[in-house]
This record gives sequence, structure tokens and C-alpha cells, in this order.
Amino acid sequence: MKELWDAVQWLWRNTTGGLRLVLIIVVCLVGLAWLALAHSDKWKVIFKPIADARRRNKYKFLKDSLGILVLRIVADDKRDSLQAKLIAELNNALDDQSNIQVRGYKLVVDESIGLVQAHKLARDIGEKFNAFLVIWGNRAGGLFYPRVTFVRKTDEEGLKIKHILGEKMIDDIGVFRGFIEMPIFLAHLALGFTHYAHEHFRHALDQFERALARESIPPEEVTKVRIYIANCLWNLATPPDTEGLFNKAIDYAKQAAAEYESRNENQEWAWTLNYLASGFRDLPTGDRRRNLQAAIEYNTKALAVYDVSTSPLKWADTQEVLGDTYGQMPTENRAENLREARDHYNKALEIYCDPFFPYPEQYRVWDKVKKVENELTKLERR
Repeated sequence: MKELWDAVQWLWRNTTGGLRLVLIIVVCLVGLAWLALAHSDKWKVIFKPIADARRRNKYKFLKDSLGILVLRIVADDKRDSLQAKLIAELNNALDDQSNIQVRGYKLVVDESIGLVQAHKLARDIGEKFNAFLVIWGNRAGGLFYPRVTFVRKTDEEGLKIKHILGEKMIDDIGVFRGFIEMPIFLAHLALGFTHYAHEHFRHALDQFERALARESIPPEEVTKVRIYIANCLWNLATPPDTEGLFNKAIDYAKQAAAEYESRNENQEWAWTLNYLASGFRDLPTGDRRRNLQAAIEYNTKALAVYDVSTSPLKWADTQEVLGDTYGQMPTENRAENLREARDHYNKALEIYCDPFFPYPEQYRVWDKVKKVENELTKLERR
């Protein structure tokens, strides 16, 4: 409009007499046409999408940031107080170095159209704003029923498309802030997964540590983050490891194992025990014999969960790993350790050599058995 008005002014200054009269008539006709169009349905068809697009560009998130878009809440008051409260609390919870941005917009998603369709609509809106996730929901009296919809896919399958969030008391500021922590936690977690997938472990570690620092996070999510932090530390550590990153990684894994055990999540606990065994077996610092003995202890504990009848492949894999560990044991009882290794390999072959469903792993294990037996034969001839 400003450009059009500037053009009219320029024409007025550079015309005289009859041309000015023609200009006045043209401007009046255009104005009448504009007013007629503004009061017709065609206005919405032609100009409203343009206006909406301009507003979206104003609120659009940058590509290198994680955007949290907060929509208007169904049944909120005329001032959109609940939406404003959400935005304020989210911004208060962020630190100055965070790569997360929070913005609000006037659109509404009503789950009365069906929860699946509502999440789809929220995702479509989020895509137009280049958001990472969208917060929306319903208000019923003093209760707030929040919804979180992920817009962007991450490199981690374990990150849920939507988290189940119970109703929140609007006036209970402690409970309300507990909900606020979740979107920020998820944003840090997703950014950490992205860095981790590209092997940018230092940046991933920073994001995972920021995620772990959030409050009111479900315990199972916290445990998962500990494992990723352990992975990052392990990948960043190099001998002689003056920063102690190897030991820090093991400490995080031990915490994760203890948390899984306390919640009776036996499969996850066993997996973490084998993870710890692998860490001790590959640990390049400290006493080699003690490290391998610790690995054997963790693998043996895992076998209490990986029963041969219920988890035959995991049981066989753990038996093979135990054979590898005994084969690496640097002690004077070399022959005894080799026999232990052979026994564990043979147990693994009981599963891998199934006559009805043979596994290709058997060829690898047979090679290991042959090497062990050849070394035993040489030791016995001495």
C-alpha cells in the first residue's frame, strides 16, 4: 500500500490540468473497487492467504533453531491468558545459551475433530512455521489438558511422536511448571540425537546434559539419557584419558543399570549390564585383568535374565562374549582360561547350530573354537 501511495503522489507532482483530473478519477475508481472487494467473500479468497503468509513469515522459526510453537488454547479467556502463561513460563525456563525459541500464534487446534486428526492439523501448522513441536490443548474450568505434537522427525526411533500428559491445575504453579519442563527436555533431547547421529559427540553431550538437568522428567527418560551421555563420553575419550572420561562413561552406565533394576525393567537392566561388560572389556586404562574380571561379572549377571529358553539368541550372544573375554584374560592360568572360553563358545553353538534354524553366527564361533583348541594343543605340548 505504501508503494502504491508513493506512486500516486509522484504522478500528481508530475502531471497538470486534465491529466490530474484523470488521475483523480482513476484513484476514486480503484478505491471504490477496493471497498467493494473488502466487503465481499472474494476478499478472503484473494487477500487473506497473502496476509496470513506474511504473518507466518514474521513468526517463522530459523532452520538452525528448535522452535516451540504455542497455539491458542480451546476455551481460553478473551485475553488468551493461558497461552501467554505458557509462553512466559517456557521462556523463563530457558537459559541464555539455549538454541530453543518459543513463539505463540493465534490459531487453535480442537481435539473434538478426533485426536489423530487434531495432531495431524497441529503438525501441518507446525510445518508452516518450521517448528520442532507444537503445544496446544483444552481448558475446562481450572484444568488444562495439554497436548504436544512433534513436527520434525528425529534420528532416534525411541523419541515418541506424542507424550501422554495428564490434566494440569492451572493455578497450581508447581504442577504447571512441571509440564513446562517436558517440551524443553524433548527439544534438547532431539537436538542431541541429531548431533549424535552425525557423530558430533561434543555437541550431543552438551544437549544431553542440558536435557538431564531439567526437572520433573519421567524416570525412564532420564535413564535413557544417561546411556547416551555414556556413549558420548566414551567416544570422546582417548588414552591416557587425563579427563577421566572413560570412568565417567562407566559411572553413567552404572547409574542407568541401577535405575533399571530398581524399576524391575529386567530386559533393559540385562542390556545395560552387557553394555558395562563391553565397556570394561574395551577399557584402555587401568589394570587389564581387573577390567576383564569386571566384564565377566557383568555378563554373568545378565545371564540371569537372558534365559536359554526365553531369550536364546541373547543368551548365546552373551556366552560368545564371555568366551572372548576369557580368551583375552592375561593370567598365568592361560590353559584354564582357554578351556573356559571354549566352554562358553560351545554353549553359544548349542543355539547357533540349531538343525532346523541354523544361524550364520555359528561359522564365526567355530573359527574361535578352532583357534582356542590350537592354542591349547601348543600349551599341552610344552
